[in-house]
Amino acid sequence: MPTMNLGENRVLSSDGSKEYIDGFEINNLLRHVGILGSSGSGKTVMAKVILEECALAGIPSIIIDIQGDLARLGMDPLNDEKSVPERQNTWSDKTDVRVWTPLTEDGLPICLDPFEPPNTSKDSELIAAWDRLAIGLTNLLGSDVSKPKGSQVKAFLYNHMTSLAEKGEAPYDFGELAESIRKVDPKEVEGIISASALKELGRNAEANNSGSDALLYSLGTPLNIDVMMKERIAGKTPVNVLYLNTLPNEAMKQAFIQQLCRKLYDWMLENPSGDKLQCILFLDEAGPFMPPDPRNPAAKDGLRLMLKQGRKYGIGCIIASQSPGDLDYRTLGQASTMFLGRFTQDQEISKIDQMISNAPDPKAITANLPSLGPGEFELFSPDASNEVIHLRTRWLLTPHGSPLTNKDLPALTPESMREWATGFIKRPPKRINAPSWKQRKDEPVESKSELIHSFPTLGGAEDPMQVLLSTTNLLSIITLFITTYFLGQSYIEGELNIAWMIIGGVISLLLAVLLSLSYLLKGEGELASKVRLRSRGFEWIILGWIWSVWIIHKVDFVDLGWVYYPVMISQTLLTVFIILEYMHKLRLAKISFGGESLLKRFDNIRSSLTDVEIKSAKSSSEELMNRFGLLTTTLTLGLIANLLLTGEDLSSGILREIGVRLVTLEGAFLLSSVISILKANK
Repeated sequence: MPTMNLGENRVLSSDGSKEYIDGFEINNLLRHVGILGSSGSGKTVMAKVILEECALAGIPSIIIDIQGDLARLGMDPLNDEKSVPERQNTWSDKTDVRVWTPLTEDGLPICLDPFEPPNTSKDSELIAAWDRLAIGLTNLLGSDVSKPKGSQVKAFLYNHMTSLAEKGEAPYDFGELAESIRKVDPKEVEGIISASALKELGRNAEANNSGSDALLYSLGTPLNIDVMMKERIAGKTPVNVLYLNTLPNEAMKQAFIQQLCRKLYDWMLENPSGDKLQCILFLDEAGPFMPPDPRNPAAKDGLRLMLKQGRKYGIGCIIASQSPGDLDYRTLGQASTMFLGRFTQDQEISKIDQMISNAPDPKAITANLPSLGPGEFELFSPDASNEVIHLRTRWLLTPHGSPLTNKDLPALTPESMREWATGFIKRPPKRINAPSWKQRKDEPVESKSELIHSFPTLGGAEDPMQVLLSTTNLLSIITLFITTYFLGQSYIEGELNIAWMIIGGVISLLLAVLLSLSYLLKGEGELASKVRLRSRGFEWIILGWIWSVWIIHKVDFVDLGWVYYPVMISQTLLTVFIILEYMHKLRLAKISFGGESLLKRFDNIRSSLTDVEIKSAKSSSEELMNRFGLLTTTLTLGLIANLLLTGEDLSSGILREIGVRLVTLEGAFLLSSVISILKANK
């Protein structure tokens, strides 16, 4: 059985009568380890020594780094005379340290996927797995499952998620969860959750879909235990450091650890190893996450479950703290092995007495604690020895010092590692059919937004810019077919090459197909949005073609005759619309909700927009159209004033062309305004 080199040269029993050389077996970690010591006692160093030994023995680890000092495991070993150079070289050759960073790309960006359904095939485990998923969502949505309101939320989410999953309609993110909750009739679930709590739950889900909260679920590689256990480089043991210093508040750290424990528990059920240690989970400064009852933060139940069940599946847990009084001693009592460092306060020592109550003589063990120096520990491990062992930790193989900051992490994350991690980023699977909770075309426009030509509009006739787009599309396709017919006649008469007719015909047919698909797919919001997104580049092709036809007329390559006027009208409208489109995007990019621009929210096909966001977009569209109308009116008045002052007419020449273009713009603006007003008043 592999053993660990934990101490300097030799390890002595507490009375000095017995000597142990490298005598602590790796598999003793299966029954979990507690490391307690006051500040400066060396508890973090003790933990790092164990983690180093596990990695050298080929045991992967998942290390929860709250303060940033454990990320130093990723630094190259120093040429330190106190360490063993041969073992330092072995560390470099045999370990692969990955520093994962939620919310940032300083290390390997990692995100949560709280909607990933359980993958177990056993009915007995499936119910419990869905229950853990519902608990996780409840915590992420701001409710405490130990309280009555949180219990309601958890019960609703369990029923809601399992019911949707059975129909293949489970939401992929919080935006979709919010949308599905809004479709629930409060009367149908009043026995589980109140109407007000249901409405609040929908709002909370929507809030999780924007700002930094959204990044927690979207930026980087999804948290996946299989990925963490996978060797990136053959023969190198994975050492995964979850650097939680990037999370701005305690609630996010609690949520992250809770989700980690859920994923790890589901993984170990599917990958049991019997009595063989296959992974180490380490949490330093565990007090806020495992406090005494009655406090029950989000991470506590998951950690308690890992300590209670992990040993049966090959998961060893190491819990460290400098404040025994801040820990739930019953939970830590699951740890069979205790490394006890220096403590001087009677209150702290009495807490330790409770944690090692199964020892033959707890008082005798704790009596030595005030006299211990830095790096000295009393090791109580019935699995390793009946004796209490006095231990001085060996020197670390990796650098130890002050916590690392975000700016230190890029140096620990080579590009090859980033490319490897990127390969595990996954996108939600495509839906064949829209789920029942998706908004339909007969529902109010306030509940739906779509992409049209990659341009954010509200998809309804009460939006004047949408009316302008529809008008432009209609005139464009009519113009394309007319010009194609005219170019065909010119080819027959020998004035043009056949290529002009073929290009015009192909563009006309493609535009007709795209517009038809957009209309036919109107009920399939996501699929229709993707079709319109692909249409964005084609808009420029149409504009380029119309300008080309206009140019060949202007240079007298061909005389378009009366066809010149529809070409000029379409050219004017399409050019102006693209300009307005770009200006609107600039405006939306400046509007921010929760740290995320409104443009980015619209560009996310799966985003479910709030009423405030939709109203802001409407206001931007209307203001832009009003300014457009003011500009065209000003230009028209200028033209009329010029005619009155000069006495010229519009029968021909440049003024006639300007007049036609201005009438086109005025007409389009008037039509858009009238239709949107009439539609809004219905």
